[in-house]
Amino acid sequence: MNLLAKYKLRKYHKRLREAEKALAELNKKPVEKKPHQIIEKEPLIKTKEVELKLSKSRVVKENSIVNKNANLVLLLTIVILLAVIGASSIFYNQEFVKIKKNYDSSIDEINKLTKDISLNKQTLDSLKENIELKKEREQGISQQYLDVKKQKENLDKEIASLNNEIKKLQKIIDSKDDEIKKLNEKIEDYKRLTGR
Repeated sequence: MNLLAKYKLRKYHKRLREAEKALAELNKKPVEKKPHQIIEKEPLIKTKEVELKLSKSRVVKENSIVNKNANLVLLLTIVILLAVIGASSIFYNQEFVKIKKNYDSSIDEINKLTKDISLNKQTLDSLKENIELKKEREQGISQQYLDVKKQKENLDKEIASLNNEIKKLQKIIDSKDDEIKKLNEKIEDYKRLTGR
């Protein structure tokens, strides 16, 4: 309920009490009132004819009080609204400034992170290249190792076979030495026998 309606309701209740008092007085002592007195004072029961006869000043006076109250309420409402709008605009302006600062700092952090990521990516790429080179070298070295190992195994086999041949040849040499000794002995025997 707005202030204007409350004001009218109070005024109505006040008139109602006055009418009840007047009725109570009428019941006590009947006094005849002239019609112009009823119009000058507030009538107990209003009819359209009585309202029309009310003086213009009385109607203007009532309306001026209502207008003053309405204007005062309107003025207070406007002042309160302006204060609320001003306070909210200041508050939201400060909040906007904070948000903008946070946004700018976030953008700076994102830019730093982007630079760090690009540097880390370059480092990672160079490490990958180094790893690839090391893998290739390792494969080459392992291949060389396998080749050398095969050669060693082959050489070990050859050495073993040559050792076997040397043993065989040594046996042959030993047997030939024995034959030579026997033949030398035979020659010595033959020389002694023949006297040569």
